Amino acid sequence: MNIDFNKIAEFCVTKNQKKKISILQKKFSFNNSKSREALTDLISSLFVNKIYEPFKIIIPAILQVKFEEDFEIWGDVEYILGLLNESPIISSAQKKQSFELLKSVTEYKSQKGAQEGLDNYFARHLSLYFVEEGMENVKESIEDDDLELEYFMRLGLLSAASVVKIICNSTNDLLEKQMNEIILKQIQALHEEKLLKYS
Repeated sequence: MNIDFNKIAEFCVTKNQKKKISILQKKFSFNNSKSREALTDLISSLFVNKIYEPFKIIIPAILQVKFEEDFEIWGDVEYILGLLNESPIISSAQKKQSFELLKSVTEYKSQKGAQEGLDNYFARHLSLYFVEEGMENVKESIEDDDLELEYFMRLGLLSAASVVKIICNSTNDLLEKQMNEIILKQIQALHEEKLLKYS
């Protein structure tokens, strides 16, 4: 994956963004979990702070990732796609590419005895399993009065709802409306000062 982090650095303004971009400028490999963590944290912060310009660089790179049955990596791909698809900077063509990228999972022939899971990949997302899990995580973080955890759980829920929208591919208006309501609620919460400080 080729991302020009020096260009992205020009847009980094918060302490957290500067810390993450510094890590990514030194060394980056999407196959490395620490690199992916820094990238997802940076994308999350840029998204919450409405700094969308760097996504012009990031979106094409993410859309080049291929599913290779590494579910740890793919979980991060899903998360990133979910956030990027809610940015105003993504094009209609890139949204379609996002759908095709997720669809590639259902077309993949498992080498690890996981074919049933791949075949049901879309169905599991459309069952709202991950959205409901995300809602429960947000609820628990609020009950525990853990604001930093709430920040990350709300981002996860937002992304999970966005992934459902991508998979819907404009074929289920009612479900998309439901997901949009969830997404809007998370964005509003993330913009509150008590959570924004973690971005």
